Amino acid sequence: MPVFEIICLANSDKRGGRCVAGLKTDGSGWLRPVSRQPGGILQPEHYLLDIDCEPQLFDILELDCAAHRPECHQPENWLIQPKQWRFVGFPDLPQLNEILKPELEKSAALSTLFGNLGDRVDYPSLQKNPTAYSLLYLKPEKVQWVVQDYIIHKKYRAIFFSNLVQYNFPITDPIWKAQMDQAKLPEGQYSSAQIIDKLGLSDFTDDGFRFTMSLGEPFAPTGEGKQYCFKVIAAVMNTSQVIQRLTQRAGRSLPFMK
Repeated sequence: MPVFEIICLANSDKRGGRCVAGLKTDGSGWLRPVSRQPGGILQPEHYLLDIDCEPQLFDILELDCAAHRPECHQPENWLIQPKQWRFVGFPDLPQLNEILKPELEKSAALSTLFGNLGDRVDYPSLQKNPTAYSLLYLKPEKVQWVVQDYIIHKKYRAIFFSNLVQYNFPITDPIWKAQMDQAKLPEGQYSSAQIIDKLGLSDFTDDGFRFTMSLGEPFAPTGEGKQYCFKVIAAVMNTSQVIQRLTQRAGRSLPFMK
């Protein structure tokens, strides 16, 4: 059975579980490990590493897969084996740049993200014409951060431009959402400079944000009979943060990471 090594670029909330995705270290593209649960959702028993912690952005992971399981909306899916994932280490900056640069160039060349201008793709259409990709790493422009009040908790979105087109997508990155929760921001819209200040992110820059984008599982919104695959921001990163993060984490002992 195939064994893959990936650089983790998303560990995102997904319907009570997680969705992990990354770029293969051999440069052959994206991989999304999925379980046998509905929608391929990952639970802790699937994604907890051999060092007793969950994957973090830029970790290099080694995982055993059973078979390629492409879906019309997610061609990068691979069914995992019931074996614990291994933490390999961290990429150095030249390796990271070599892996990420082609992805940034690819996303920057797209006239639209995932085939249209909206925040979702019609699932019946995908069944007839499967997408060629469901994961992207991109540089957003002119980002505005949206805080929305709901009865139980707040929800977060980002409005941004890519190739001169404006988008508005929900954020499913649990680390970013936790930081936003801790800041207790009132409902409204915030610039990147305001968010950096209010969250105390001294290692972030306004123009340094990068997103991992994902196309989600088919879902029928309340009152609608049709299913859609929604576009989500699965991971929020900042280039000024990367060097510091990799340097600090590479210097930690494994027990400290637990």
